[in-house]
Amino acid sequence: MSDHFWLCEAQLRRIKSHFPLSHGVPRVDDRKVVSGIIHVIRNGLRWRDAPEIYGPHKTLYNRFIRWSKMGVFDQIFTALVEEHGPPDRLMIDATQVAMVCSRGAPTIAGSRDIRHCGNFFYVQCVPYVQVMSPEVVAKGASDCLAQSVWRIPDGSVDPIVKNYHWGDFTNGFSEAKDAGFEALILTDTGRNITEGPGFSVFAFKHGKLFTSWHGVLSGITHRTVLEIATELGLQVDIRPVPHTVFLDADDVFISSFAGGRIPIVKVDETVFV
Repeated sequence: MSDHFWLCEAQLRRIKSHFPLSHGVPRVDDRKVVSGIIHVIRNGLRWRDAPEIYGPHKTLYNRFIRWSKMGVFDQIFTALVEEHGPPDRLMIDATQVAMVCSRGAPTIAGSRDIRHCGNFFYVQCVPYVQVMSPEVVAKGASDCLAQSVWRIPDGSVDPIVKNYHWGDFTNGFSEAKDAGFEALILTDTGRNITEGPGFSVFAFKHGKLFTSWHGVLSGITHRTVLEIATELGLQVDIRPVPHTVFLDADDVFISSFAGGRIPIVKVDETVFV
């Protein structure tokens, strides 16, 4: 069965009335191009990685940009929603809203000056996903401290700002999987604990909770853990956490918007019980 997305004829008829009229040279097959655009967006692909079955990727990109500026897709979305009227109820507990600002592509062909790029702001509602499967969460995760890559310095990418620079995480994740671990934790160049891909890291020892203050996105769940610890009367120490201190802790765990509090039962060769 093909993994390529194709609008069926019935779906195409529902939206075709919103397509702009073609002037002069006839457009490339609408069904093929629109299906290709949906395929690229749905799978999070770069335009250049669009399957050849949809035609030249530049055709898909140009159509997407041109129709976006014309408001064609907004008209289609609005019309489809209005067909069924207001829903009886809205449920957002199984979804998350992602808002992304991207640099976009150069508006001047061949230019590498980022000031010539046409920026884009994307907002999408996507299914809620967990950083680890429910089975792993139930038994506790095994993590490794990456040895071949370090967290990118704060001066290069500010972790306080949500970003998609994941070169360090991606390389480290490959290392973790090759070693048989379920996730990884990055350290800085001084071997202090920072965070993992999509989660914050905490260590607990002698009634004190430790967590790093740098190389970390201090998101909602990270702050919530600290607030709960304070309400419980625990001493919270936010400072550089050397990996030796982390491995000597009584207990370690991670927290994530995509999973809540997740216990860690093993880091490298250290087992936590």
